[in-house]
Amino acid sequence: MHFHLKQLAIVVAFAIGGRGAAYAQNAVEQLQPLVQTTAHRLMIGEQVALAKWDSGKAVEDAPREAQVILGAMKDGVAKGLDEASVSNFFNSQIEANKFVQYTLLADWYRAGKHRSMRRSIC
Repeated sequence: MHFHLKQLAIVVAFAIGGRGAAYAQNAVEQLQPLVQTTAHRLMIGEQVALAKWDSGKAVEDAPREAQVILGAMKDGVAKGLDEASVSNFFNSQIEANKFVQYTLLADWYRAGKHRSMRRSIC
């Protein structure tokens, strides 16, 4: 899974704005840290999946997920962000990360062993 951050940022910028090149470039610059952090969190999914492979723990951890979302909502509200938007964003991030973990674990179980699947952020 290769992440092309500039391309992803441009797509996000046009999806959000769609109001011309100057606005899109400004949106890309503004969204770049968010896109990078989002991609990084998905990359961590492999490390989390490996830890769960080794420990036998479940991918789902509803109490921890709720704690993360509540903390993000609190921080977001303190920064003037809409509580529902923050909740939805972080819930989506958690679900995407779980998808990565389930996919990797399924591949490893089928193979009968862990296989490192290194990805790079370009």
